[in-house]
Amino acid sequence: MISKKQYPSESRFLLADDVREEVNKKVSIVGAFTGDEIQVLGIKPEKLEPGHAFPLALLAVFKGGEGTFDIQLAMITPSNKETKFDQTMKLEMKSGSPANVILKFPLFPVSEFGEYQFVLSFDGGKKTYTYPFTIKTG
Repeated sequence: MISKKQYPSESRFLLADDVREEVNKKVSIVGAFTGDEIQVLGIKPEKLEPGHAFPLALLAVFKGGEGTFDIQLAMITPSNKETKFDQTMKLEMKSGSPANVILKFPLFPVSEFGEYQFVLSFDGGKKTYTYPFTIKTG
């Protein structure tokens, strides 16, 4: 019996220095950024130089879905520049079970302060989930 694909009805996001999925499907989070906000200490907006980067990981938790999905990631900067990432991820969801997507950026480039957005597009844009977050100076 083939079940009908159902896109997740809920999504939650968390930024951290690192996120790892353990053998038992438990998630370990190191250095969580709470409040959807990252403070970059010691750099004034006018002193932000090209090439400034730091490690960053995104944990996306999806609930209320069922089926196998192709996910593509895009990022939108505060000046509305969009970067689409080439890699397509597969996500398999079983009815009644949450599913995690972990994205890691060994060096996340910060070109400006302000509101960024991660956009996760399911199946070529049939359903999108957007996570806005702010990077600001401390």
